[in-house]
Amino acid sequence: MEADNFKRPVFSLDSIVIDCPDADSLADFYARMLGWHRCPGGDEWAAISNPGGVRSISGTGLLFRWES
Repeated sequence: MEADNFKRPVFSLDSIVIDCPDADSLADFYARMLGWHRCPGGDEWAAISNPGGVRSISGTGLLFRWES
């Protein structure tokens, strides 16, 4: 196979999910450390996103899910 004919796979990473006992505290910690901001979460999770915008629209986010 010639190098010119080789196509690399393309993918995008929307979010990374981390299970933890205290999602709010961990989300606050990572938001401060990375300079990101909190996003609206849910009953079972908290989220942060990069400063570029809302997680679901522009870029990768970190989701923290409560695990007992």
